[in-house]
Amino acid sequence: MKFVLNKCYGGFRLPQGFLETHPTADEWDIRRDDIELIAYCEEHPDELDFGYTHLQVVEISDFATDYEITEYDGAESLVYVVDGRLNWA
Repeated sequence: MKFVLNKCYGGFRLPQGFLETHPTADEWDIRRDDIELIAYCEEHPDELDFGYTHLQVVEISDFATDYEITEYDGAESLVYVVDGRLNWA
């Protein structure tokens, strides 16, 4: 499974190019595992570092039974469970 996270202090924002091609997208409501967002980020890596945002596509095991995005001052991590053990991305 793939997710888009903000990996720097500041906060999650959608790239301007993604907003232009997806005018109904809302950074407060978009799922971080949205396949169109992931595809855009993978195809436009030069647009992922802007302002106080540095987006990164992370991948976790398909065997993850639970996951949660955690955040500290805008920098995000993904905590997930595989075989009853916590992992971080």
